[in-house]
Amino acid sequence: MNSFFESGIPTIVSIMTVFFLFIKTFIKTFNKTIIDYTMEVINISLWEKFLEHILTSFVLVVLLLIPIFIVELSTFTAYFIFYATVFIFLISGLIITIYLIRFMFKGFHSKVLNVFVFINFISVIFMPFQVIKTLNMDALYKLLSNYIVSFLVLSVLVTYIAFTLDIYPKLFKYFNKKESKKLKIKVIADPSNELETLHFHYMLDSERHVLSESRKLEKINDSFFIYYPKENVLLKYYY
Repeated sequence: MNSFFESGIPTIVSIMTVFFLFIKTFIKTFNKTIIDYTMEVINISLWEKFLEHILTSFVLVVLLLIPIFIVELSTFTAYFIFYATVFIFLISGLIITIYLIRFMFKGFHSKVLNVFVFINFISVIFMPFQVIKTLNMDALYKLLSNYIVSFLVLSVLVTYIAFTLDIYPKLFKYFNKKESKKLKIKVIADPSNELETLHFHYMLDSERHVLSESRKLEKINDSFFIYYPKENVLLKYYY
């Protein structure tokens, strides 16, 4: 019972936290509307994304390192899990490659492909930590007792996770990309009449209000409105 509280509970908490971070990352990536892409300030967006990637990657690295040092596995089990992960990575990678070749010539959307990309993503995330788990723990503890070595290992892992978190959402978006269109802007001459028919969603700031013809924000994919109350100006963004 004591061993469960010492290693089991922290491991479960770590795995659950990592899982929710994965889900949060992908939901945030794929739930962006045309409003987000249109109204984002690029330099601020890039800096915020960079900080978020680094912070998320650091948290993931720490959470994934916890089971390595508190869960005891036999050498056979550690190697079995590692080779199983490598096998999953290779199989999912092969299937992705086959779909990619087909995608390049025909262009299509496939839920099966999305599933295998996600499986491949999970295997890539866990693989370096499983490599560490297969090492001799006594030698590993001795190696990490050097603060410089520990810092370098942590930096490499954070960079690796940050790179992975950046590449795979882009891969998802590539396989699920929609036909690109040019966004147009129209100034509404008489805002008062138009405003009566629109639904308010949220404020970008004190001077810009987001509205649309749809009651639900997630259904906005063709057009939306930005209202400037101080100037009483209404702009329509549409394809």
